[in-house]
Amino acid sequence: MIDKVLTLILDELNVFLSSRFESSGPHAVLSSLANQDENKLVLSLVNIERDAVAVSPNRALHLNLYLHVSANFGANYLESLQFLSAVLEFFLDRPVFAAPGIESLSVEMINLTMQDLNNLWSISGSKYLPSASYKLRMVTTL
Repeated sequence: MIDKVLTLILDELNVFLSSRFESSGPHAVLSSLANQDENKLVLSLVNIERDAVAVSPNRALHLNLYLHVSANFGANYLESLQFLSAVLEFFLDRPVFAAPGIESLSVEMINLTMQDLNNLWSISGSKYLPSASYKLRMVTTL
């Protein structure tokens, strides 16, 4: 189910980006922070959390998926910022998604402290890239 949710978001983000930027292929990919594709936006799942506060009478699984979006456009820092700005706009316009088998899926931007960012990039073994983090609140029936 996690793969389907992230693929859905990736596909919709690529449609949005293709209407704004020229390219022969997708602008965004799913990958780890350690394996950054150059000249791409990289969406990485960095944490999964069970939402223990949510109560549901049926067999529903409440999860928070933490998604980190990095803009890796090499030496073209301005292009990284342009693509990252487009991501911000995309999620601002699309805070809710619909997916088969998912009761609800909402997205909100989260703030990471400088220490959190340092830890995230350090454990990945990568250099810092312009990025933003999001929490995906997902409810699925098992």
